[in-house]
Amino acid sequence: MKNSIRFLAAAFVAFGFAATAIVPASAQTGRTQTVTRYLYGLNQTGSRNPAKDPACRAKFGHLLGMTATTTYNIDPKTLMERAEVQFMGKVYNLHPLGLSSSYSFGVYFKPPSQPLNAYGVLYSISKQFTNPSNTFILVLDPTTNCALSSKP
Repeated sequence: MKNSIRFLAAAFVAFGFAATAIVPASAQTGRTQTVTRYLYGLNQTGSRNPAKDPACRAKFGHLLGMTATTTYNIDPKTLMERAEVQFMGKVYNLHPLGLSSSYSFGVYFKPPSQPLNAYGVLYSISKQFTNPSNTFILVLDPTTNCALSSKP
């Protein structure tokens, strides 16, 4: 009886170690496509400025309905992350933003990146690798930006 208990205990320990050893690295590589559906005015602080929505539509409305393609590689164990967005023929290499609620990336430009007059490019995807979103912060004038986004 004692040998049976020892055998079972040894089997559980061995199985536990084996199960730990066969857990694959949980790195995720993926590619998402989002469509720009929303365009709205922003103050330079990032707060909404609805009064500038018409001016944003006038200057950047032609970008609505365009597709942004993002490729990413995220390893939650090592926290090694990278993302790259392709939009309107330009490639943007993004940096991890370190948010705990999602995998989020961004890059900011000063002066703005051409040809879009982009101040910033952002990408976010949930911790479950669902609900991707892209946002482009575009300079409207010296006091106002416009957010072109796939999510409201």
